[in-house]
Amino acid sequence: MYNINLGSVKAGAMVVDLATAKINSNIEFDEAANDAFLQILLDAAVQDAEGYTGTIILERETAQIEFSNWDDIGYLPVSPINAIGSVKYFDEAGAEQTVDANDYKLLKGSPGQLDKLVFLWDGAPNLSADKILPITITFSAGFSNSEMPAKIKSAIMLRFSHKELYREEMPTSVNRTFYSSLREFKRW
Repeated sequence: MYNINLGSVKAGAMVVDLATAKINSNIEFDEAANDAFLQILLDAAVQDAEGYTGTIILERETAQIEFSNWDDIGYLPVSPINAIGSVKYFDEAGAEQTVDANDYKLLKGSPGQLDKLVFLWDGAPNLSADKILPITITFSAGFSNSEMPAKIKSAIMLRFSHKELYREEMPTSVNRTFYSSLREFKRW
């Protein structure tokens, strides 16, 4: 059993900026009131992509996963994970402990595959019986602005253009193009 808290999107994290999305969509007017609306459409396009792929696209600095026992940890249920910040747990006495960073290793998966956390010890420490989720892994995840894959940028600009053009119901072919652009990042 586990619980995920993806935390907040890192300040300034974006797939593409609004000006680029507007240029891509041939939107020429430049009024602040319209920009606020268009930003909502751009944010929704990113959320559509994250929802479809199951991948964290926008960078997050302090996400957490809580686990009920050591056996539940292996392939982590989110990707891509950039770095593990800490692994903490409550021991049998109820005291919080931190696992030494030399006692685990993050194995990165390919796009669409989960990352794996491997512990390098012979036996896991005993956990508190009083806590439902005594283990907490803190990590950073998602793509930085400079590392954002071009296919994701392209898919987001496509989705933004279609959201702006078809404000109510999109043709099915539009969805197929969006999904096929993101397929390699989809968690299966």
